Amino acid sequence: MADSAGKDVLYAMLRAAARVGVEAGVPIKRASRWMRLAQFHELRKMGLTIAQASERLGVSEPTGARIARELRKDFLAGEVEHDLPRRIAFLLWPGPLSRKRIAQVLPHETPEDIDDAVATLLAEERIERVAGRGEVYGVTQSEDRLVRPAMSARLGGLNSLLDNLIKTIVARFFQQRGDAFARTISFRMRPEDQAELQAFYREQLWPLLANLEKRCEGQSDLVTTQLSILWVVDNEGENHESE
Repeated sequence: MADSAGKDVLYAMLRAAARVGVEAGVPIKRASRWMRLAQFHELRKMGLTIAQASERLGVSEPTGARIARELRKDFLAGEVEHDLPRRIAFLLWPGPLSRKRIAQVLPHETPEDIDDAVATLLAEERIERVAGRGEVYGVTQSEDRLVRPAMSARLGGLNSLLDNLIKTIVARFFQQRGDAFARTISFRMRPEDQAELQAFYREQLWPLLANLEKRCEGQSDLVTTQLSILWVVDNEGENHESE
């Protein structure tokens, strides 16, 4: 079952990557090379050393070191610019943390990347130094809904969405967990009613989530939950709901 699910799920994900590759005009040889970079990236995020990740990929350690340099040069700048600040801000939601403690919680991030992410958060006034406590930081507000138009931020948002998707897929297909929820709902509406759907998110869903977060203050038995909302006009679709 696991092997079959792995094959089918991976093929479904590769179809999504293939569609993007076709739309962007990326040659298959280059896309295949990027697939190896992506696998190396995931292995490193799991905590494997360069030597261990190289062994899993079936390449020499010098080749793994070259892959690591290529990965950092071509793809990790956006992650450091957007995803790492988001993760640090989330860490600070329950309360202030020292720079040293942040590094302890994020052992796979370099000191330079953490410093850059903290500097970004300070510049955007999403966090602040806690007065009289040295290098300690706290959030300036208990909720963060800042939308940034830059391409790097949009790519960071894409990484966040896909990270949530991957965790949901693993939970549902490989861990048989019941705490991962996924539904796709197709329906029709008039063009002039699209603004009402966006208003639902701003005026009803977001306030609900912010209230759920506020209820966590002073509590210890909590679960971190990730929710992704997206929609697109699809003239080929029909009304239905599917998991």
